[in-house]
Amino acid sequence: MARQPGRAARPLPRARGRDRSRGGPPAGRGEPGRVPAPGSRHRSLVALPLRPAGRGQGRSRPPLEGGPRPVSALLASALLASAGAQAPPVFRAEVGTVRVEVSVTRNDAPLGGLIASDFELRDNGRPQELQLVLEEKAPVDAALVLDMSQSVSGPKLDALKDAARVFLDGLREGEQAALVAFREEVLLLEPFTPDRARVRRALDRTQPRGSTALRDAVYSALRLREPGPRRTAVVVFSDGIDSMSWLTPSEVLEAASRSQAIVYGVAARGRHEREEPFLRNLVRATGGRLFEAESERHLRERFVDVLADIRTRYVLSFTPGGADTAGWHALAVRLRRVRGDVLARSGYWRDQ
Repeated sequence: MARQPGRAARPLPRARGRDRSRGGPPAGRGEPGRVPAPGSRHRSLVALPLRPAGRGQGRSRPPLEGGPRPVSALLASALLASAGAQAPPVFRAEVGTVRVEVSVTRNDAPLGGLIASDFELRDNGRPQELQLVLEEKAPVDAALVLDMSQSVSGPKLDALKDAARVFLDGLREGEQAALVAFREEVLLLEPFTPDRARVRRALDRTQPRGSTALRDAVYSALRLREPGPRRTAVVVFSDGIDSMSWLTPSEVLEAASRSQAIVYGVAARGRHEREEPFLRNLVRATGGRLFEAESERHLRERFVDVLADIRTRYVLSFTPGGADTAGWHALAVRLRRVRGDVLARSGYWRDQ
């Protein structure tokens, strides 16, 4: 039974960079979820509301100073339902007007000054009539999803927190931020809020320990907000290999393809080779980018790169014409009469 909202929660203890993203088809449903049996070593997010302490621990550790909270009971129950049914999590897609964020570059530099008629967008092969949403009418809210496992300590921790602060400082009036940390458990340190000072205080209190539950953390961030009119970016930093998640890569990629969020990845060079396919496929499914930090000294620059990419995107809007059937809708975006490289999400789901 999931923990009731409002009760005190304890985290569960457990024993210039290259853009590496590419466009492509959405992630498939893949294999069913592999759910560990009770008492096994895998106890990330799903187990969090079920047990006060991990196996082999004499007592549970207290929450970090300031009370970091495990994800909400609603989110945890969604994960439990997903795991119990052995099926990828499902996002409801309320589709009337569809909005597609598009990055256009030439020689790796943003290409500005384009208008709606410079784009051609096809929905399941059918051309659509487009409108261009003005930047001031498309503010963006951002969820920072930060690796706080034991490998992120010392100078790397200092550099990561500094980079995150710079990113938060770059948000504009009225835009919101959320903070999710992951190690052997997933912690919602701050839900979406316009109070960036509050997010910074939560960031300052966070300390690393334990292992890595990357996939569970990404899923949690995607579920923080239902699809709606506001743009949402999920910015993920990890320096290691996922060793604690319950959810499989295919389940998280399915969820990402159903979300309206754009996912960005910042990965530590030399430490993420085995996780790179997951991160690369994750950003590809949503039209985001994966940036590589050569060392902790480059983290600030990579987070600035993410913010710059968010700010220079075009937001295209259309009402599906001749392509209003339920199911997966493949999107193809290209330029007319203009030379440049286009990056956009590969499609969206329509439930009705």
